[in-house]
Amino acid sequence: AVVFGNPTVPSSGGSAGCWIQIIQQPVTQNSICIHSLALHLNQGTNSNPPNAFEIRVYDVNVSSNIATLKRQRDITVDVANQDEQVIKLDSCLMAYKGEYVGIANPQGAMRDVVKSGGTPSWKYWNKFEATSKVIGSTFVADNEFGPGSLGWRIDANYSTTMTTTKAPLVTTTSSRNTIQTTTRSGSSAIEA
Repeated sequence: AVVFGNPTVPSSGGSAGCWIQIIQQPVTQNSICIHSLALHLNQGTNSNPPNAFEIRVYDVNVSSNIATLKRQRDITVDVANQDEQVIKLDSCLMAYKGEYVGIANPQGAMRDVVKSGGTPSWKYWNKFEATSKVIGSTFVADNEFGPGSLGWRIDANYSTTMTTTKAPLVTTTSSRNTIQTTTRSGSSAIEA
């Protein structure tokens, strides 16, 4: 298992006013499958955050601070729930070595728990304004929080999918084409 953020999501602290948070912890595996988000909202008596949460994967150039969106997934959050909730994805959201993960809400402040300091703690890039959910869009990641913990944790597994492909071997026998492909689990023949 691979964890981004505090394994024990903080349950008390401040309330985040930012609209995006990216943990400054790069993916160190070749590929991972993000499968869930544990989230603890903390709006108190303020209005609930907009129900427009996303998990995002960025490539961040740490010298220029340009963050480029690589992949994202819309998620449904119970925005009135101020206890920890776990949002499971229907399918993998992939992230690859050197990329960064986080959460965003392009419609407003996320209102998740904010806790300065503590052990363990991280730094996070954040913004107090909307950022685009369009793949390939960029923003300048020049604002940060930390060290501390935010009210979320992204859980992932090591990916078991192959990210490289080989050209298929095509052989012609009589009037049919057989395409042979090889995967980690063995080989299969597809007749066309």
